[in-house]
Amino acid sequence: MTGKKSLAKSENKSISLQEFKSLFYHLNAKPDSSIKIFKESRRVHKEDLIELNEKVGEKLSNNNIVGSFTTIKVALSDKRIIDIATWEEFLEHMWDYSSYVTHIDIQWDFNIVLPRYKLPQRHTLKLRIGSTVKPGEALQILLSTESDIDAEELRAKVVCKIDYINPVVSTELLNLVEEWYLGLEKISDQNKVVGFFVKHDDAFTHGFELLFDIGGVLVGYSLVRVILYFKLYSSGESIRDIAFSLGVMWIIVYAFGYIGRMVSRRIIKSISSLRDYSMFEITKGDKNRNKELSRKNNKVVKEILIEFGVSAFIDLLLTSYHIFFRS
Repeated sequence: MTGKKSLAKSENKSISLQEFKSLFYHLNAKPDSSIKIFKESRRVHKEDLIELNEKVGEKLSNNNIVGSFTTIKVALSDKRIIDIATWEEFLEHMWDYSSYVTHIDIQWDFNIVLPRYKLPQRHTLKLRIGSTVKPGEALQILLSTESDIDAEELRAKVVCKIDYINPVVSTELLNLVEEWYLGLEKISDQNKVVGFFVKHDDAFTHGFELLFDIGGVLVGYSLVRVILYFKLYSSGESIRDIAFSLGVMWIIVYAFGYIGRMVSRRIIKSISSLRDYSMFEITKGDKNRNKELSRKNNKVVKEILIEFGVSAFIDLLLTSYHIFFRS
């Protein structure tokens, strides 16, 4: 009977929510977060990821680690997600996919023994390589969600985030990832041409329209001069002759302007078809995609430059003819 009363008393014992919070934070600290983003594209091979994991392991070996694990998530262009639980599995995995990699998420999860806490404290290092959204979708996502995610983070090529208790470990790991990434092969030289056309697409389209407008004015003016010089049209009334001349000028300028707008629309379509080269060379699909993108991008850029060059050359000829005719 006495035992039952003791048991009943122990079951009735409880602690307040505030006491529970105090006990929890005494054993587990509230982590802080640091983030670093990289906007520049660099080539990432399977061997580069293995090298990064080895460097992270070496850095963590300087601390008293109690339990750690790493997970890798690889997203492919055919909507498949490959979840890998260990680095051993990553090493043994066959990457002979025909699809290409869109982005990779890696998370290192580890517990560090710290002097101020009775329990080992959890730290996580998260690395996302490759953008998960298309450029045009970033603003839409920001407006449609209440998340505090930053626009720069959405558009970044690489995002590295660490949740930590020990700030020294956090700084060392962020610096390690930065040094690793900046040491990778640059692909910005290939993307510079693509980026230039995409960034200045308005200037190119307006430039084409301006070239055709100038050409229309020169052709119209020259044609009117020819008509007047050889007296191909003469009504005997100066007002009618001026009206006729202005009508011819307007038709020629309008026709050239219409052609210029058609060409500029085609240029916009061509520029919108340009694509950045893939950051990854892990699957067969990555290598094939980069080769195909290089071929297509070079063809589009060549077509744009030829059209622009031909338009400028025609304008130059018309200008030279106009100057010669006036002389």
